[in-house]
Amino acid sequence: MRNAGWAPLVAMLAAGPALAEPEAPRAKPAAPAESAKALPAERPASPPDAKPASVRVPPLPQGELLARLRARLKARASTVYEGWPAQKAIDGDPKTSWFSASGDAAALKTAPWIEVSFPEDVTIQHVLALGNREPDWLVNYSIVVARLELYDHTGLKLATQGNETALPTFDIEFHLEAPVPKVRRLRLVSLSDQGDKNPYRDVAIGELWAW
Repeated sequence: MRNAGWAPLVAMLAAGPALAEPEAPRAKPAAPAESAKALPAERPASPPDAKPASVRVPPLPQGELLARLRARLKARASTVYEGWPAQKAIDGDPKTSWFSASGDAAALKTAPWIEVSFPEDVTIQHVLALGNREPDWLVNYSIVVARLELYDHTGLKLATQGNETALPTFDIEFHLEAPVPKVRRLRLVSLSDQGDKNPYRDVAIGELWAW
């Protein structure tokens, strides 16, 4: 449930100007040079007592679009951490996450985003961004407040909504007032996150669902 204390901030940010269109998608799985980092084994693991609640996964909603269209979906992000590309947020496995590059976090004064492009017009009323569930790096990589943006094939913004996370999983759920037809792109933008609380200075999303 949305915390009433966030309502003014969320409403102000959700109504803000759209971000400038990003550059063309990068080839995958290669990552930009500036996002290169240490091998995964060098990441400090999360404390064992932080794992049980964080790895719980809700049931897949009936009619979920990304599962049906997965083979034809495209994903991109503001940045990626090498080895954790945007595709990991649409691969059907909530325990594999997209991580932004080091330094790309709202807590560090940037606006990291992840985007999914659909191969055809779809209708969306609900979106669920599952929080990071990578088993070895569960703690302090989460997005706390985010903005959802839906676009048509021309780049016209069809809908936008802000919301904050639900603890302890850091899932963020969006319920639009009415179904939004002709959606071709779904974007999630971090407005507040934990990028200043982990040694890699990045953030993560486990999976995106829409229906």
